Order: sequence, then C-alpha cells, then structure tokens
Amino acid sequence: MFDNIIQDNGKDGVYCYRYSNAEFGSSNSDIPGRNVIRYNDRYGLYANYYSDVFLGEFIYFGPGITFGGYNSVYSNSSYEVRANYYCDVLAEKNWWGSYPPPSSEFYATNGSYIDYDFALDYDPNPIPKGEGTPGGNPPLSGMQSGIQINFQAYSLGDLLRMASRYRWSNNFDLAIQICEYIISASPDSNEAQHALAILWGVFRLSGMGGFSACLDSIIISYPDYEISGMASEILACLYVSEGLIEDALTHIQRIRDNFAGSEVHKYALFDLINIYLYEQGDLDMALETFSELSTLFPDDELVELAQLLIDDSGLTSMGKRLPESGMSLSVNIPEDYSLLQNYPNPFNTSTTIRYGLPEDSRVSVKIYNIIGQEVATLVNKPQDKGYYTVNWNANELASGIYILRIEAQALSQTTDKRFLKVMKMLLVK
Repeated sequence: MFDNIIQDNGKDGVYCYRYSNAEFGSSNSDIPGRNVIRYNDRYGLYANYYSDVFLGEFIYFGPGITFGGYNSVYSNSSYEVRANYYCDVLAEKNWWGSYPPPSSEFYATNGSYIDYDFALDYDPNPIPKGEGTPGGNPPLSGMQSGIQINFQAYSLGDLLRMASRYRWSNNFDLAIQICEYIISASPDSNEAQHALAILWGVFRLSGMGGFSACLDSIIISYPDYEISGMASEILACLYVSEGLIEDALTHIQRIRDNFAGSEVHKYALFDLINIYLYEQGDLDMALETFSELSTLFPDDELVELAQLLIDDSGLTSMGKRLPESGMSLSVNIPEDYSLLQNYPNPFNTSTTIRYGLPEDSRVSVKIYNIIGQEVATLVNKPQDKGYYTVNWNANELASGIYILRIEAQALSQTTDKRFLKVMKMLLVK
C-alpha cells in the first residue's frame, strides 16, 4: 500500500488477521510507503493470529538502505501498533507522532514482536497527499542468496524473524529452509505454527506451487500436534477458493474432532460460517455454527465479525433471501423448535448435534442403543431460547445404530409448547 490516508474509523485503522501479509511500502526496494494512519478509535494497526506486517526496514550497508518506511502512524486512541498471537510487525524508519516514540504506544502479546527501531524524528507526510508515489531507485535485490545458516546457533524466535525478513526481501528459498527447520525441530511449538504461516505467505508471494502437498505432509507427520490442525484449516481455505467445498468440510470436521477448544478450532468455525453463508446459502446451518462459536469463545472478537457476516449475508431462515427493502434478522432466536441431523453421520467416535429453541425451555437430550437402553444424557436442564450445539463422544461404545431423543417443554406459563423428536445415528469404527 502506498500514499493512503487511513483515519477516523470506528475501531482500528488497519486490522490484519489470520495469516495476513500486508505491506505498507515496498519490502524489496527503496520506495517508501507514505501512508498516514491516524485518528482511529482503537489501534492504528492491529495484527492478530500469525499475521506478519511490513512497514519498513533499515539495513546497514554502506550509508544504509531503507526498504519501504516513511509512514506516519500517530494519534490513534489506544496503541499505534497492537500485535497478538505470534505476529511480527517490522516497522523501522517511520514517524510515530513524537521522537523517540514511547514504548507505551506498542503492545505485543502471546509471542508477538514489534520492531520500531530507527524511528524518524520528523513527520514525512505533514500534509494530505494525492500527488502520487515518490520516485525512487530501481528495486534492490535484498540479501544475497547462497547463505548457509547454522540453525542451531539461533533461537526459534530469531529464526522466525530471519525467515520473515527473507520472505519480505524475496529470498524465498532461504525463508522456506528456515521454516521447514523450525517445523521439524519443534512441531508442537507456537513457533512452528508461525513458521507455517510464513510459509503460506512465501508461496502466495512467490507464486510457487506445491503448498497443498506441504500441508498434507504436515498433517501426516504430526497428526496429534496443533500445527496439523492449522494445516487442515489452511487447506480448507484453499479448497474453498478452488470450489472443493466437500474437501474443505472434511478438514473442518477433522479440526472439530481433534482440536476442540483450540485457536484453530475457533477459526475453523468462522470458516464454516463463511461456507454456509456464501457457498451454500444455508443460514440455518450458519446460525447453528455461530451458536457453537459464541458458546465456546464468548468474548472473542471473531464472534462480532461472524455476527456482521450473518447480518450482511442477505439470507433469512431456510435459505430464502431478504427482500430488497430489507428486514431485521434475529440471529440467535429460531422461529420453531428444531433438531438437525447430526454431523457427520455415519460417524467415527464423535459427532455434533444441533437444535433450536424458540422459547426458554426445559431440555432433555439423551442417547439410546437399539434395544432401548439409555447410554448417555447430554442435556437435562433449562435453557434460554436460541441455537445450541452439543458434541457426543462414543469412544467407549460399539459400532451400531443409536437413537437420539430430544424433548423440550416451554417454561412460559402463557404457552404449552412442547417438542419431541427422535433421530437415528450410525456409529462406525
């Protein structure tokens, strides 16, 4: 991005999340960014969940070379730069509203890193712009290829920052080598997941093929580690972009079965809401998934984003689109009692059951075997109206047909609504 004014937003000036690779200025030449990010109601720039952002880099070489830089980020209500959950923000040679910039304007958490060294002592963009990108020298080649790296001499954090810088300077082979080493050396670490996010950025920037095979290899090699779930989540995104929706759903279900409650589970649910809304036009399933997301991660800002997606989808219940005049959409309250077919079905070990309550109700959800013996009670309590999701793990039971029974009685004294439904499920081991 070059020569933009980003200001007066109700939340963040720029929000980069989930494997984002954003550049404010050229990462491989001396062309500056000249962007202004100011007067936003929260953060100037927010990087979240394995997102790496480039605003500028200064390299000692003779008199020194600056790649990008010369952005102005200041007077945002909270932090100028916020980084959370294994993000790297390379932001050298920029103006931060004062010199030296106070460290209190930068907040990095959960393994993130913000480099705002070599800050400018003046504002390079003092007036509104619009005169075009300033001229510069032709792109430089960046760091030299053919470098041999002694991996053991560096910490995983230092190697990650090296890989990120090599990626920005188009030294893709070196970036790939470092990321592959980090993943193989410590596959159960957050550094390995960050390395995988950098790898995805390398393949996108370089146009190289073979990334799906790389992800498949990680899933096979490290099936029990969260990096495997992350690989499945990225594969699901790739499959959606290729129109392979069933393949995407298979990987999302793998995450739900094996990585429940994790960060990757959260993003997989968000992906699933997107699929139901924009690939299948199924608001009912999107609402079911939204209920699961908001129940498992009630305070996460991804719930707010999912709410916006649903509100903006133009869909209403049963897949019908809203009329042109528009109408209010109640996201959490179904019109009638419902029990959806468990997914997957048939299933191996675990399956997900979804139901809706139009009234506050006393709810019973039980499982019986084929001869009528109760084998599990999943719910037996009053519940508020809304959509609900419950997972059933049948790990200790034999293969066969099981009966799901739900009974709900409205709690209100002004209605006698009652709901009873049974459904077959097939466990196959």
